[in-house]
Amino acid sequence: MNIGNDLDFHLNAVADGSLSTDERLSSLSFVLDYICNTNHPNEYAITTITLLLDLLEDPSDHEDEIIHLTQEVRQVLSLPATPEFSVVLSAENQLYQYIKKHFSDKWFIVPLSNVCLRNLGDYDFYIKTDETDFPRTLYAKAGNAVFLDLYRVCYYEFLCYPMTYDVYLRYKESITAADTLITGMSYIRNALLPEFLPGKVCNISNSSQDLYYDLHCFKDAIRRNPNIRHVVIGLAPYSLRYDLSLTKNESERLRLFYYQARFGDTHNNTDLRDALQNYGKMYEQCIRLFGEDALDAIYASLVSDDVIQSERKSNLLFRPENLIPAEIAQMEAKYKKPYPETLAENKSILREYMQLASSKGIRISVFIPPYSDWYRERWDISYLNELNGFLSVLSQDYDFDIIDGSALTLPNECFGDYAHLNRIGAAHIAAMISEYF
Repeated sequence: MNIGNDLDFHLNAVADGSLSTDERLSSLSFVLDYICNTNHPNEYAITTITLLLDLLEDPSDHEDEIIHLTQEVRQVLSLPATPEFSVVLSAENQLYQYIKKHFSDKWFIVPLSNVCLRNLGDYDFYIKTDETDFPRTLYAKAGNAVFLDLYRVCYYEFLCYPMTYDVYLRYKESITAADTLITGMSYIRNALLPEFLPGKVCNISNSSQDLYYDLHCFKDAIRRNPNIRHVVIGLAPYSLRYDLSLTKNESERLRLFYYQARFGDTHNNTDLRDALQNYGKMYEQCIRLFGEDALDAIYASLVSDDVIQSERKSNLLFRPENLIPAEIAQMEAKYKKPYPETLAENKSILREYMQLASSKGIRISVFIPPYSDWYRERWDISYLNELNGFLSVLSQDYDFDIIDGSALTLPNECFGDYAHLNRIGAAHIAAMISEYF
């Protein structure tokens, strides 16, 4: 029995006029002992219990008042009837407020700052709602309680890169009705906006998403919706030489936690494998406790639309003169990928992708997005030639369209940065390629 159930049991006993006075006083003493041993005893609750002690000396004429005061204590403690779990939350922040608002009708919830020191082992869950860890001594005193790091789940799912989770939410909302699926990196996410394209289009393209996870997304999509009739495989010039799981870019590596939660797969990564797998277990525990809909709602409560639009670069205009050295270095690094093993694996993945789509009778289009003049002046054209050469090989075995925007010359006003289209550019591209949809 958890401490919430204990308190519920004893408060019910206090209000139960069929019990003896000694039994009711004993139960009231239990409640008082709990309150007095919290870090910050509630003075109103103590005063109310003092009144109850007096009334229980001769309860016969005061049963209605006893019931009322017992309910007052229950409300002060935020104690629901027959609580499912007793839960300690580490910090009283926005995440705490969300949980308190949506789960206090079935859980007994207290902040870490006000736990009962005598009952540390009687809580079911200790849940981190901020980045500060629980005191190390608490783990030894918590008995069989489960420790969950909800803050870390929220961080890797959407606090770190909100746009990534926004794409996932839109995917879940639209996939079952879609007839066209789009996969790829962020260039494809920005270039092919469903609201500008004809038909029912679902775009699951995401930042740093490689071919390996594109294929995972495609498999998940046709599982959710076997009526997909058209898939657009978005490719960057360097897609055949890119493996997210092996990237040295620290900001991109963080995205592996998102894909671990989606697919339980670390691909070729070894140095983060233990951390990724442990995170996957933590994510599953949090989903079992809160439900995926709750995580979606937490996202909505913590992340503003302004943040999403900023990351999407929807309303930005590319100005080459504003580029900083770090951005230039990041772009140049994308064309320094002499990785023959990655090249061979991605060729195999792309072939598997096309084979699976063809076997399902799904029409295939390959889309290569446009880039700014500044970008095309600095890329390594051999990467694009390599990609086109392999597409030519695949065309001998599979039937697919190629929508090649790589040679298009668009003004800088169509880009949010050197490589990503903004909404102006996306509308322009949609008008040019609508016949493919």
